[in-house]
Formats: sequence, C-alpha cells, structure tokens
Amino acid sequence: MKLMKHRVVRAAWFAMKNFFEDGCLLLSAAIAFYTLLSLAPSLYLIGAGLSAIFEGIDTSRQIVEMTARLLPPAAVPTVEN
Repeated sequence: MKLMKHRVVRAAWFAMKNFFEDGCLLLSAAIAFYTLLSLAPSLYLIGAGLSAIFEGIDTSRQIVEMTARLLPPAAVPTVEN
C-alpha cells in the first residue's frame, strides 16, 4: 500500500513539474483568451446563418432579446443599437 501511494505521489509530482516546464499554463491562458475573443464573431456568424435559413422569422430581434437577458441592464442599450 505504501509503495502504491509513493508511485501515485511521484507520478503526480512528475506531471505537475512537466506541466510548468512545458509552459502549459501560458498555453492554456492563450487558448482561453482566444476562445473568448472569437466568441462574438462566432455568434454573429451563427446569427447571420440562421437568419439566412429562416428568412420569415425575425431572428436578429430574438438574438438581441436573448442576449439582453444575459447582460447587465446598463449594457442592454448597447446591444439593441
């Protein structure tokens, strides 16, 4: 049992050491940043594609209404314009 615990601790230490030596923290931060940065254009493209498919439905108005529910009240006029 003691040997098994030692192996687990050693493997965890090895993984953590290599995580920091390989710069994974910087890479994970970069992935998170670029994901958030690309979120707005992606949502815009999805909305444009949906409104092209469903021409009769006012898709842009529905998207603005759904977005307004998620944002703070002070940001709603910015989204509506």
